[in-house]
Amino acid sequence: MSELCPVYAPFFGAMGFVQLGAGLSVGLAGLAAGFAIGIVGDAGVRGTAQQPRLFVGMILILIFAEVLGLYGLIVALIMNSRAGDVAGARDMFGTRLERNVRRRSDVA
Repeated sequence: MSELCPVYAPFFGAMGFVQLGAGLSVGLAGLAAGFAIGIVGDAGVRGTAQQPRLFVGMILILIFAEVLGLYGLIVALIMNSRAGDVAGARDMFGTRLERNVRRRSDVA
């Protein structure tokens, strides 16, 4: 790497996995929202052609389908904002884990 971005930086550890999870949450939520909007839109257009009073119900269902993508974005933003805390938690739990491993190895 370089001096500005060393390999031992916390981003390459736990923060990298948080960033990966945030990206996956946005991508998969967007994919699910796209499928839902496509299916509901297709059925809604066909239903509205036969009975125009179904239009409002179709719009409400489309709104609920679009919210899936928004939820994925919100989860990703929360994960991103707390990504710095993961490095500190990793250090705390890592030392606790090392103590437990030492205790069990002493018993065996």
